[in-house]
Amino acid sequence: KFKFIVRLNMTSVAVLSLMLGLVAPWVIPLIFGNTFSGAAIALQCLLPGIVFISGSKLIALLVVQGGYIRFNLYATAIAAVLTIGLDLLLIPRWGIVGAAFASSISYFALLVVPCLVVRSKMKISVGDMPFLRPSDITRIRAMVSDRLPFLTSK
Repeated sequence: KFKFIVRLNMTSVAVLSLMLGLVAPWVIPLIFGNTFSGAAIALQCLLPGIVFISGSKLIALLVVQGGYIRFNLYATAIAAVLTIGLDLLLIPRWGIVGAAFASSISYFALLVVPCLVVRSKMKISVGDMPFLRPSDITRIRAMVSDRLPFLTSK
């Protein structure tokens, strides 16, 4: 059940991020004005990181439940060092886009470390966690039809 929740979460966030990334070049200037149109690229660079962090928050809970909480601290430390180092390297050259890219890389580290702990220490496969499988779609349909029968045709 936990893997299903992770898959549902990461897939939902990935789809929403993709949609936001596609409309960002039009929506940001519409809401904030043309002065901020360059922020769309930064947002697009940050969105993969949002997907990574959405998964890492859930997998980190599994690490805590397994008694390996110190590895979440290690992941945070690694991400902090990566963020600072990459910010120093990328911001002078690429500005806000460099900062967004650095954050996405750091968020990826926050996902990788707990995944490695879950796989190596807890012996739980993580390869099937990121995105929904066809069997998950069937499960979601069954849940919807059980709870909202008026949405299903008979």
